Amino acid sequence: MNQYLSDKIKLLSLILIVFVLYIHSGFKVQGFYLNSFIQDLVSNKIGRLAVPVFFMISGYLYFLKTEIGLYVIRVKIKKRFTSIFLPYIYSCLLFVLTFAGIQSLPGASNYINWDFLSLFDKPLLSFIKNIFWMMDDGNSPIAFHLWFLRDLILIIIISPLIYIMIKNLKWLGILILFFMILLNVEIYPISLLSSIGWFSIGGGISISKSKIIFKKVKWGYLIFIGYLFVSYIIDVLPDIYLKYFDELLIVFGSIGVWYLYDALIGPKFVLKKFPFIDLVCQFTFFIYLIHEPFINIIRKLIVLFVGKTSLGYLISYILSPIIFVMFAVLIGMFLRKYLPKMYSNFVGGRV
Repeated sequence: MNQYLSDKIKLLSLILIVFVLYIHSGFKVQGFYLNSFIQDLVSNKIGRLAVPVFFMISGYLYFLKTEIGLYVIRVKIKKRFTSIFLPYIYSCLLFVLTFAGIQSLPGASNYINWDFLSLFDKPLLSFIKNIFWMMDDGNSPIAFHLWFLRDLILIIIISPLIYIMIKNLKWLGILILFFMILLNVEIYPISLLSSIGWFSIGGGISISKSKIIFKKVKWGYLIFIGYLFVSYIIDVLPDIYLKYFDELLIVFGSIGVWYLYDALIGPKFVLKKFPFIDLVCQFTFFIYLIHEPFINIIRKLIVLFVGKTSLGYLISYILSPIIFVMFAVLIGMFLRKYLPKMYSNFVGGRV
């Protein structure tokens, strides 16, 4: 992987995780059109592309240098135990313990929408299921933002099957996956089939050695603008039709995001020449792991200062991801310097 592509993935990952933060920073507020428009544009139109692109990047990187075959896949599965599985376990526990600790403070329970202390009264199997698998909604663990990592772990477990499918069926196998998604084939967790589909697209590009990922399209912004335009158009369609457009539209938008980077930033960008951005990129995974519950706390604190008005909620929405990123980087730097072993274990060796 050349340096430009490496820098592109690092910076694009940081940009996308910021959009994930905006998704989790939103307030449902009526009466201020600018507020609702900005939140919808950032969270529901642009932000919804973040997770599919993350899965595609994960699939592309996972299947790099797998020419030898399944032996390499087995080695990668073992490595992911440290880099993904353990951070998932630590982060799930951190989420629950943090909220339980806050809830135990006098008066704090009034600001928490769920009784986290009740988890410790549940039977052991129910306790494990809620924290590490999923709640009764059939989708997310109680640390809801970690569903992506949970799905990624499951995908890695079945990655030999995905590899065999791509090697033998090539893009036909991926088309079959997306046909199943369009038919709303139900498996649990609910998000898993879609996650496998996006991961497989990245894997297909990697295994087929397609050059599409290396192309630098100067007019990539036109694809992205087209995605936004169509997104607003289909908003007026009845819900029954949306499922047939949704996944295909995200494919279109993801291509737009990938090439928009080239159009705006270009091949001359070298990450090392921007020390601050390079520093923040080193903590992208850490930011993702801890952004809940802390960004939720930050956004509510901002509202306390600026007021519970539409404008106040908009200010909180805009500022809370930025403030949180700075906060997370400072905490990450402190842990990496003074508790390097603990930090390395928490982020799966990404130091």
